[in-house]
Amino acid sequence: EEVAKYASAAARLDRLRAAGAEVLFGVDATSLSAGPLRGQAPFDRIVFNFPLLPHALIQRPGTAAPDLHLENRAMLVAFLRGAPALLARDGLVVVASKDCAPYSWWRFEEMPRWAGGELALAGVLPWAITEYPRLYDGPCNVNRDAAVKPTD
Repeated sequence: EEVAKYASAAARLDRLRAAGAEVLFGVDATSLSAGPLRGQAPFDRIVFNFPLLPHALIQRPGTAAPDLHLENRAMLVAFLRGAPALLARDGLVVVASKDCAPYSWWRFEEMPRWAGGELALAGVLPWAITEYPRLYDGPCNVNRDAAVKPTD
């Protein structure tokens, strides 16, 4: 499905796999221990790039912007609550997100505590696509190293 949806997906997936990454699809971020992750060996890294609820949910009639922020927060808290059980010793969870409104309203710095405190925020790093020139060589809504524009 992803390969059919995005023209360069097959090449990107091949590069990730060639670098030793295990790429899985059909993972529900709010229920990590179910689906394709059930029974997997512990991961050194769990990466969630630019988390956002599906477009259909965001466009649902009667949904107000504050509700969407709470729903996105709840999704990420559920993700962080489930991640420790899948991590190897000294493993890391990496979440890439925009550092502007409305994403900054999600309060990433508080999410480990809201998720039960098993994880701790290790740091916040600026996004520099130049560090990933071959991974993100196609359409990406983070435009090179330009400032990220708010979507509100």
